Amino acid sequence: MKGPRQALLLFGLYIALFGCDNGNAQTEEQFAFTDMAVANMTDAGSEPVQSGGCSFGTDCGEGLACVKERGAASGQCQPFPDSCPMPPTCDCTIALCPTLAGSSCSVGVMDDPASSITVTCAPVAAPSMQDAGISSGDAEIVEEMEQVPVDLPFVLDDYFEPTYKVGDALNGVITASGCPSERPGVVGRCHKFYWRYHQTDVGGYAWVRPGGTQDDVEPLIVAPNARRVAFSAWGERRPYVLFNVILLDENGEQEVVGGDLVQLSGTPTEYAIDLTDKAYTSVLAGFGWVASSERQTTSLNSMMIYMDNIRWE
Repeated sequence: MKGPRQALLLFGLYIALFGCDNGNAQTEEQFAFTDMAVANMTDAGSEPVQSGGCSFGTDCGEGLACVKERGAASGQCQPFPDSCPMPPTCDCTIALCPTLAGSSCSVGVMDDPASSITVTCAPVAAPSMQDAGISSGDAEIVEEMEQVPVDLPFVLDDYFEPTYKVGDALNGVITASGCPSERPGVVGRCHKFYWRYHQTDVGGYAWVRPGGTQDDVEPLIVAPNARRVAFSAWGERRPYVLFNVILLDENGEQEVVGGDLVQLSGTPTEYAIDLTDKAYTSVLAGFGWVASSERQTTSLNSMMIYMDNIRWE
């Protein structure tokens, strides 16, 4: 059944989490899954291919975009539409999808879009209720019946977007963008956040369903028994960051689940949020991060953090 829309209680909950911390910042080794090999972001990566399979646009040759279906780890290299200018843009390249609604496009290397555009196509929409001869009242019932749980595992970016702002992000001083390039072999998008803070600031972002607002977020019904949310993260100036998700129980109560405060290194490192034995009926925030300026050790009053390969398992 379709879950109720809610306002996230993130800001107060995050402050409570930081307030309850004992002041001893945890190292990344205490939080990391050290048995997982993670590629260094300076790795050369694989050579671009002229055609065939791909995971990102950087896998394709010049003049080709990587086109894949939402939820798929790989797709096919396809030529840009004839209507595209050179260099191509996402606005024209997304026409490679059979339907524009719900489809997305990203540029892996801003200075070289002709060799780095990835297009993720949404499934073709089913006929509307009106076209099927179903009244508006019955359509609402059918819509609730069709809210089947999303199967595990899934890629976070297929269902959630980092659009919910926490603390200082509401003031516009945290810049969210894509990464200059995508790492080979990872799924989903790479996210970059730059924050220039003051000494008493708390800020962050949460991944929520598309179309939500700061006061109105619709949860996603997810299959039970998820084990963890795994992801890679790294940063400049070794920032201290807290990662978490927000679950909803059968009574609609929010539960923030996260790990310890982590000090990121400059190398992509695999982490995970443990969901073992967590009971939930839906997910309000599929992923999120928050940081406190008072916990940072740099004197530059700014930090840059990166996250990619985020998936529910």
